[in-house]
Amino acid sequence: MIPSRLLSLLLLLIPFLRLGAETIPEGGANVLPADWQAKSDFMGAKESARAERLTLDDQRKGWRIEVLDDKASEFQIQLSSVLEGAVKSGDKLLLTFDARCVPGSSTDGKGRARAVIEIKEAPDYTKLGMDGFDMTPEWRTVFLPFVAKADSKPGRTSATIMPGGKKQTLEIANMRLLNYG
Repeated sequence: MIPSRLLSLLLLLIPFLRLGAETIPEGGANVLPADWQAKSDFMGAKESARAERLTLDDQRKGWRIEVLDDKASEFQIQLSSVLEGAVKSGDKLLLTFDARCVPGSSTDGKGRARAVIEIKEAPDYTKLGMDGFDMTPEWRTVFLPFVAKADSKPGRTSATIMPGGKKQTLEIANMRLLNYG
């Protein structure tokens, strides 16, 4: 028997299998700010990382994050945007964004980070969902589907990119968190 949360996630993934990796299923409501770039905040010690807002081309507004210290943990370097819409436990979510690792910025030519949707309240920092993702020097669209594990809290729940743990320069653009209910 397939658990109901896993079945919900599989149903969310079916459109990707039929339509291809560049197609986002219709019907999701974006719960991030429309101008997520301007409303995102960067957190990290200046000796560990630096970040800047960028207009990368006609279609991409985002951030460049340079990790300077490979000993800085993923929790020490964060790019976060507070959710504007509600999420309920069991909702099917799709975090999507464009990403790349700037050529020559990492020793192996690849980037790695973690994306987390969490309630930013100590001590628990309840996770609604999270997943790691890899990047190459070429731009690609990242799709991270999951089923929310908790209800969001207005003004306290954020979508966060955590690139710590590896010297690298990442570019992240056009981030959206789509809620399919």
